[in-house]
Amino acid sequence: MAATTVGLLLDRIIANFSTEKASLWTSIMLGLMVLILLACLISWQGTCTGGLPEPPFSKGWPLIGETIHFAFLENTADFVRRRVERHGGLFRTNLFLKNQVMVIKPDLLKIMLTDPQRLLESNLPSFAQMLLGKDAVTALQGKAHSTMYALFMRSMSTRFHENWIAGFDEVIKRTVDSWKGRTMNCYGEGSKLFANTAFVYMFGTFNSDNELAQKLTQWNREIGRGLMSLGLYIPGTGYIQGLKARKNIDQFLEERVEVLLKQREGGLKRQFPSSLEFLLDSYRAEAGRELNPNDRNLIIGVRNFFIPIFDQIEVAGILFAWIMKYLSDFPDILQKVKAEQDEIAISKNEPDYKLTLEDLEKMKYSYQFLQETHRKASLIGSLLRTVGKDFEYEGFTIRKGTVLHAALRYFHYNPDYFPNPNKFDPSRFEDPANVKPHTFTPFGFGNRGCLGKTVIAKQCLIIIHYVTTRLRWTALDPAAPEKCNPIAHIKGGYPVQMFEN
Repeated sequence: MAATTVGLLLDRIIANFSTEKASLWTSIMLGLMVLILLACLISWQGTCTGGLPEPPFSKGWPLIGETIHFAFLENTADFVRRRVERHGGLFRTNLFLKNQVMVIKPDLLKIMLTDPQRLLESNLPSFAQMLLGKDAVTALQGKAHSTMYALFMRSMSTRFHENWIAGFDEVIKRTVDSWKGRTMNCYGEGSKLFANTAFVYMFGTFNSDNELAQKLTQWNREIGRGLMSLGLYIPGTGYIQGLKARKNIDQFLEERVEVLLKQREGGLKRQFPSSLEFLLDSYRAEAGRELNPNDRNLIIGVRNFFIPIFDQIEVAGILFAWIMKYLSDFPDILQKVKAEQDEIAISKNEPDYKLTLEDLEKMKYSYQFLQETHRKASLIGSLLRTVGKDFEYEGFTIRKGTVLHAALRYFHYNPDYFPNPNKFDPSRFEDPANVKPHTFTPFGFGNRGCLGKTVIAKQCLIIIHYVTTRLRWTALDPAAPEKCNPIAHIKGGYPVQMFEN
């Protein structure tokens, strides 16, 4: 009886199932079959080809692989370590629908970041390119990137002289003095400080508009949140807010560059040497003529040059919070840093002194402290490159289209490279020969390395000097939790109470 009833119900359902509905049902089934096929292709990519095999595969779920597990981990180094133990070394996985080989050896990292023969290119999802600036230096490929990168690096190497350092010194000194007696969030105040030093570097002038500094830091924060939203193009999401912030920064840069071009044409001199002057001189030499300040292509070109500088404000603010945390957590290290900085201050023999490049070069232990901060915090956990053609490595084939995923935090916490890696120990950087090549890579290297790392290092040393010689502080949340994925940061931004020294 029950079977008969079920049969009648099925007959009725089939009878009422219109051609249109059947077509829809067929489409759904075909779609599912395509997804399953894609999952199989990603899972078994390369197994049916001749020659050397690909590295062992850590499969995870169909289609999405190990994406969810990786994305929600607090520490990506643990993700890599477990799979290295399981597979005995090199392995590949499926992350964000990409066949990825995890780079866990220094020689492969060197190939990944410096070897043009493999046609390795930066791998950024399209949604991330839109947030970071699709025409910025970091998004360019091939010759266009090489040309702009070389220009960028020349602008930095030629600007480390006394007047330029003096500009940073003035901004940082003013800011540190304004912190006396305040309760402040290190991440937030650090971001605003780096926004203001960016003005000096780019435009050769101070930014006296505190509201503008707050806007710039907020826009950068929204871009960072957009990157973590994984490109969800839905109203109200972090990605949409990030796109709006990108537009605001681009518009600000265009307007600022246009004004400065006209001021330059009128003979106005800047307070300090700037990257803008260097860049315009380079453009003029290449063009063989005077530049037109109304040339939109010129304005946009300069804007694209400056985008990476502003995009580093957020990370620099996070770095300052880590600096303050590690100085607070280790009083013996703070005492050594302070002793070095006090000695430099005494040697200046005047109350309103300015630091020079020579002074920064004397900060040996402070620089070791800064390097250990980079290693221990490992702000940037991963670097990605796409392979342009097949190549062989240690008995395996790494195929064209594969994403090489450098697990930087894994390098920095590997006891083979850094003994007792969980210990904060600046002395491990006392002798550079003790650090194995291509194992300490906080911002990468090669022509895709962090464009502003040298500038940020100089600024951090100046900040460390004035903070330790002019202030003392109490951490208000010393046990604040840390989050290491995707960018290592201290939850809450590390609030402190500042006092005059």
